[in-house]
Amino acid sequence: MPNQKTLNVRIPIDLMDEFKEKAYKKHNYEKGAIKKASMEALKEWCERN
Repeated sequence: MPNQKTLNVRIPIDLMDEFKEKAYKKHNYEKGAIKKASMEALKEWCERN
């Protein structure tokens, strides 16, 4: 993606652990799974709000 920005957020450990587990499972443990799942979650949130 040519136009990118960085978003740094601090979240509770238990939420991060759950998110990572689900992201890896959904994206078959491939490289970039956390980034892909984060982008999906942010896009869905924006669409709902």
